[in-house]
Amino acid sequence: RYSTVEMVAIEGAIASNVMAMKARQNHGVAKRNVDAAIAEQDRSIQAGNPSPGQGLSAEQRHAIEHVTGPGQIAVVIGFAGAGKSTMLAAA
Repeated sequence: RYSTVEMVAIEGAIASNVMAMKARQNHGVAKRNVDAAIAEQDRSIQAGNPSPGQGLSAEQRHAIEHVTGPGQIAVVIGFAGAGKSTMLAAA
């Protein structure tokens, strides 16, 4: 109702592409590389944080594993300030 025919077609194509990408499970990152990236991000966080032991949260680690998994597309949703950008820096 509040769109153009062209925009509806573009959005339909995007939705079709997402569904095709969701079906493909061939894009995973090796666990050793994911673990190394997480460790590096933890070191980076700890270097800039005076509190010892601070690093990526369990939720951030889970999100990293999710977006580096075998799927060609992954979604991460979180509140502002939840650490999405920090997590994506490692991913």
